[in-house]
Amino acid sequence: MAATAMKTTLELSDDCKAKFFELKTRRKHRWIIMSVDERALRIDLEAVGDRSSTLRKLTDALPTAACRFAVFDHDYSRPDGRPASKLLLVCWVPATSKPASRMFYTSQKATVGAFFTGIEPLTAHSAADLEAATADGTAAPAAAGGGSDEDDDDPFADDEEF
Repeated sequence: MAATAMKTTLELSDDCKAKFFELKTRRKHRWIIMSVDERALRIDLEAVGDRSSTLRKLTDALPTAACRFAVFDHDYSRPDGRPASKLLLVCWVPATSKPASRMFYTSQKATVGAFFTGIEPLTAHSAADLEAATADGTAAPAAAGGGSDEDDDDPFADDEEF
């Protein structure tokens, strides 16, 4: 009997592909929420926000104790007043979620980001993180609860080695 190869990479469901295409190219949706089936290693569509939806409705739709990925179409004004839009890939990892789930979602950010072109990654632990990151339109990953890989709270980060 031949051994079967074990699947080790995530796959994006057809529903996710279709809704992302509608969001990005047709601007039909404001956001989509996706969950990862960790056993099947598949990203499934969970919820979709219509075009009139808001960031608040997205944060209300995200679970308070479970991790998710979301794509949010963020409209903002540039410093000179011109309107602009930016797609954000949100890695939602609330502090109340299971540690193993937080580690899994965090480790899969790059893989999920590769499915979606022209999108800026952002890690958020709470609704306040998302609101702060999108308040001025820049959506800097570090502004969202430590989305950067650097540890800004390390008091010894700038010390020279002895």
